Amino acid sequence: MFSSKSFFHYIKKSPTSLHAAAVSADIVAEKGAVALRPEEPWSLEAGKIYHLQKRGLFAAFRPGKLPPWETGIALCAAHTDSPSLKLKFESGTRTSPFLRVPVELYGGAIVSSWLDRELSCSGLVVSADSNRLFTTDEPVAIIPNLAIHLNPKVNDGYGYQLQDELQALFPGIPSLRELVSNHSGLPGDDILAADLFLHDHVAPSELGGVMVSGRIDNLASCYAALSAFLDASALGAGWTMILFSDAEEVGSTIDSGADSALPINLLRRIVAVSGGGEEEFQRTLARSFLVSADGAHAVHPNFSSKHDPDFAPRIGGGPVVKMNALYRYATNAESAGVFISLCNEAGVSYQRLIGRSDMKSGSTVGSILSAALSINTVDVGIPMLAMHSIRECASFEDLEALYRVLLLFFRKAEGQ
Repeated sequence: MFSSKSFFHYIKKSPTSLHAAAVSADIVAEKGAVALRPEEPWSLEAGKIYHLQKRGLFAAFRPGKLPPWETGIALCAAHTDSPSLKLKFESGTRTSPFLRVPVELYGGAIVSSWLDRELSCSGLVVSADSNRLFTTDEPVAIIPNLAIHLNPKVNDGYGYQLQDELQALFPGIPSLRELVSNHSGLPGDDILAADLFLHDHVAPSELGGVMVSGRIDNLASCYAALSAFLDASALGAGWTMILFSDAEEVGSTIDSGADSALPINLLRRIVAVSGGGEEEFQRTLARSFLVSADGAHAVHPNFSSKHDPDFAPRIGGGPVVKMNALYRYATNAESAGVFISLCNEAGVSYQRLIGRSDMKSGSTVGSILSAALSINTVDVGIPMLAMHSIRECASFEDLEALYRVLLLFFRKAEGQ
């Protein structure tokens, strides 16, 4: 499964977190995975793959021959969402030949990178009878810059006014409702609500081994974890799991986010269905280990002073172990040692990231899940440039290296 072509296909099929979760579910279903529904009774069999999806959240796990409290669970977590522009459905004004639609900023996007781009639209459409994902196959909108003659300060760090200056222009489209109806197949009058996001229409590309694409943060981690989880497939003693949550870019505090009750409820239910109680649940957590995978900042050749010179990961140098004194990342010396040992055993070079002492660190789902579940956790990721731009840069070589380490992580867990 693992290849740059397959990864690019995964990205193209995942323009939103909702699509990423659905595509992941389709991939494991093709491998014979059993879909679980929270409202139905569960029955688990060792060696089979089970999966669960809730909007932009996707989880899959494989039971081992021993109960989870005897082995713990080898868990890899990532997130499905990326910074973007969300359209305000049921709005828009006609300014011939355009439909002008206001947007909301979703996450910490680099706003300027979204202007003068051919933009497609994707999302979820809700009717009385169904929920339906859709995407436009062609670009449908653009957010043009104001000409430099009329905005001479545009190159001086210009700040775009979100409400008025970032409205998307849809040429030749009467209304968003009609656009959504044409691409979803739902009659316009049947549409009750919709979550609509803009995204770059240009396909991913590769330049001298460097991938250039939207949503590398964090679909790269999802793809590596999903591939390793499936390729490690074996009927062993231990348990393995992947958990891709939604809304990390906006705080994770929704019912499909890492900061919801879903992760701990899922683990608790697995233990209960396996015949254990609270004692066994606590033993399961104590024996488990979590790899939190998310993008890491590579040193930018044009802005090298933004890194601590002793902790400046480079593209092509291997996966990055991320640390922070305020635990914006969950890594500690013990968990770092586990991951570094895996890298050494897999023959993979690794790098370390500790930010400049006078700059604020980023964060991811690692600290959230580590605190909620009390599971020892390491935060890792592949080095990237232009993180949160509409087009990001990373190395497929680094992604493959992360895959190899995660594959070993899962195989060692199953072999207990």
